[in-house]
Amino acid sequence: MSQFYKKCVVKGCPNNAIGVKSVGVVRFFGIPVSPDKRYPFDSITIHQRRELWLARLNICDANIKTKYLVCNLHFVFGKPSYYLQKNHPDWAPSVSLNKAITDSTRLQRRVLYSYNREAMFMNTLAKNTQQPNKENNINITIHSPHPFEVNENLNSTDSLLTEEIQDSPMDLSTSKPCYSVVDEEPSSSEHSQELVSELQKEIEKLTAQLEKMNAEYVSLKKEFAMYCNRPITSNFFSKCQNSDKWMRVYTSLSTAKSFEILFKAIQSGIPENNNFKLCKRQQLFLTLVKLSHNPTDIDLAFRFDISEQTVSRYFHSWIDCIYYKLKTHVLIWPLLSQLQVAMPMCFRRHYPNTVSIMDCFETQIQIPHDRNDQAATYSTYKSRNTVKYLISATPNGTINFISKGYAGRKSDQFIVRHSGYIDNLKPGDEVLADKGFEVAEEIGLKGAKLTTPAFKTAAQLTQLETEISRQVSNVRIHIEREIGCMRMKFDIMRGPVIMSNLNTFQDNVCFYDKIVAVCCILSNLNPSIIPFE
Repeated sequence: MSQFYKKCVVKGCPNNAIGVKSVGVVRFFGIPVSPDKRYPFDSITIHQRRELWLARLNICDANIKTKYLVCNLHFVFGKPSYYLQKNHPDWAPSVSLNKAITDSTRLQRRVLYSYNREAMFMNTLAKNTQQPNKENNINITIHSPHPFEVNENLNSTDSLLTEEIQDSPMDLSTSKPCYSVVDEEPSSSEHSQELVSELQKEIEKLTAQLEKMNAEYVSLKKEFAMYCNRPITSNFFSKCQNSDKWMRVYTSLSTAKSFEILFKAIQSGIPENNNFKLCKRQQLFLTLVKLSHNPTDIDLAFRFDISEQTVSRYFHSWIDCIYYKLKTHVLIWPLLSQLQVAMPMCFRRHYPNTVSIMDCFETQIQIPHDRNDQAATYSTYKSRNTVKYLISATPNGTINFISKGYAGRKSDQFIVRHSGYIDNLKPGDEVLADKGFEVAEEIGLKGAKLTTPAFKTAAQLTQLETEISRQVSNVRIHIEREIGCMRMKFDIMRGPVIMSNLNTFQDNVCFYDKIVAVCCILSNLNPSIIPFE
């Protein structure tokens, strides 16, 4: 039992005379309060519901100083409905709002909430009034559009009528005032006219609200379109966007047109988000600047007027987008017949069947904390901890293969055997490599040929071996130039690589592997370093 006294605000309610203790029989509900932290459409709905409650309870909103309560006797089902169920009978109190609860409550609820069955009710009532039994008269007096009073004298016939009305579906819209039917009353026409006029006013009010909501929708739609097409706010990007010189300096792309082509090819990979402070072009530009010059996140945050966390989020998102969108379309392995159409003369003279020039390069990494990782990544060739990649280029100077990263201690032969490089070879192909790649047997099983400089088996190479080694070195040097050019254009490949980029895996690929692949993709978008003649 509650220690507080409660009473109903409805005049004439038996729970209003004196305060009654809540013992579980009588329940009280407060008037809806318009919330502050709600979505706009929910706020409008709750505000409409509050206005309807106050109108039916005949209470002025300005006079509310304490919490007014309404008991369960004024609801059809004993409690208010959910605030979004506008067609529910209990969206607002509607039962016995002027006088005390009487024994006629049951029939009153049946008649009151049969709004959509009015025609059927009138026809049934007309038939019953024609019978000689005078006890079948139902007198319902209209006091106002919402409160009602019902006086009844029912027999078994009226009980059947009540059950018929109860079985019919009820659909009561709270935006329309409730009304009842007056049987054998001389003033029924006047009440009907008043009811029609009130309904017309209510319809006009709802029409005005609908027009207002439509106007708000149109304004919000225009505002959203303006936000999506908002102007560029970064002066840094606006100065570089249409300039080939500055685009080449900050992004390593040859022209500004190349930037637009790249953006249009991958922009669908980033979903639209109104929370983005930078537009998509600015985000891509930020990513390319990070790859080319490897500035700190705090430097980019200052340049673009965003936070460091936002810089990192943009960079990771666009690296993933470029990697998954363009890797299979840019890093492709062409056929020998396709390469021979435009093969440079330096290859055409001596090595016309060349499809690949391969080599490995290493990038310094941070020293791992684990001793086993330190031992696995230590490179005796570089005398530091490194990560090693296998790269391949065509005679035209286009990168056609890049492997995943391997520990610096792994040998070149191990990487060639396990990186999937050999699977791309076909019978008749020729591969140029350094003399340290002792994988001629594995390549020969594919029907291809491995060409390397001659090994020194005697005190001095013969004249023929020297000439062959010179010819191989003259064309194989292009892969060294390709690696050096990539390191010059993309400072992020110089290292040292932070361990978090090596430990972040997605689809069995670490994040720095994606960075190296993206650098190879961007390098293919620039003109080749190998001249045709």
